[in-house]
Amino acid sequence: RGDYAVAAAKYNAYLKRAPDSEREYTMSWYNLGYCAFDRNDLDQARRSFEKFLSLYSSRDRYRADATNRLGDVAYADRRFEEAVGAYDRTLAMGLFGIPENQYAEYKRAVTLGILGRTEQKQAALRQIAAAGGDYAGEASYELGRSFIAQEKYAEGAAQLERFIDDFPSSPRRAQAFSDLGLAYLNLGNRDKSLYYYNRVVEQSPQSSEAKEAMQGIRDIYVSEGNV
Repeated sequence: RGDYAVAAAKYNAYLKRAPDSEREYTMSWYNLGYCAFDRNDLDQARRSFEKFLSLYSSRDRYRADATNRLGDVAYADRRFEEAVGAYDRTLAMGLFGIPENQYAEYKRAVTLGILGRTEQKQAALRQIAAAGGDYAGEASYELGRSFIAQEKYAEGAAQLERFIDDFPSSPRRAQAFSDLGLAYLNLGNRDKSLYYYNRVVEQSPQSSEAKEAMQGIRDIYVSEGNV
């Protein structure tokens, strides 16, 4: 029901009474971790997931998920090296194809970028996008954005156009159009820049990206003397 405080109180009451040899005892620590995580009590979430992992020996989706949450807690606390280490531990389990493994791959790549390891980030994103799966679209889009952040506008535009073709229903589509407008503007191709800025406005007229696109459209017309 989303009442995490009540749920946590009941799990804690159970833990005071239950023998620690029971599976439910171990799983209560996992669930307590989520009660805290969803309340944004990250310190308590970390302690609960660490306790769960100390009691739980199986190398399965529960272990992978709890390890990912430790990575997320470290990421939220800006302890990025520690976050990468947690995602690496998930990947080291070798549970290929499961959502938790794919999540760890993607979050690891993003975190590498924050640490300034851009080439490693881009290599990881290429692999994720090529492999398919739940995070292929996010990886393809993020790869394009990373090129633009490096001011490699031609590479960024090419990648984002591949993203648009490959993932036509992605929620990132309007953002990609906006990024393409910026990329082509920096490449001196005002016609293509206008084309993509107009697509932002057509697809998502009430979005923040549309407001930015309208400013870009205005600037292009003014720079051409077409007030």
